[in-house]
Amino acid sequence: TSTAWGAFYALTGLAATDQFDVLDASGSIATVLVASNLGAGFAAWAGSESGFIDPANTGVANLGGLTGATLGTLAVLMASPDGQATAQGALVGATLGIAGGALLTPRFNSRKTARNFPKLPKLPGSWAVQFLPTVMENGELGAHVGVQGRGF
Repeated sequence: TSTAWGAFYALTGLAATDQFDVLDASGSIATVLVASNLGAGFAAWAGSESGFIDPANTGVANLGGLTGATLGTLAVLMASPDGQATAQGALVGATLGIAGGALLTPRFNSRKTARNFPKLPKLPGSWAVQFLPTVMENGELGAHVGVQGRGF
């Protein structure tokens, strides 16, 4: 999800600052690819042994970010139909939602809550689903979805 958040912040940031008129298509794509790679790199470091995040406990923060982006967009749309303001509302809402979800995560990790979830089988190694922006053969922006496994 870190690559998706990086791409979200890049695309929404470009819309919020009205940079689509300044950058050509390749500049916009490069911005999104760099931001998504930075997000992946940060998540790899933050989720490592020397980092500060347990990768298994990011669901509440991600849900908070999605909820915040949606509510931020809707709140701004009720006040103004301006596209830049709407994108700025999405950025602020997503940031507040991720922070709020991160703060609420310890409440969801209590023993009482953990007992309500079924135990899933532990697969060998480390597995991750990747969603990456890509350029298709015809030059249009597309997406690559993949599964990555390491440490068998």
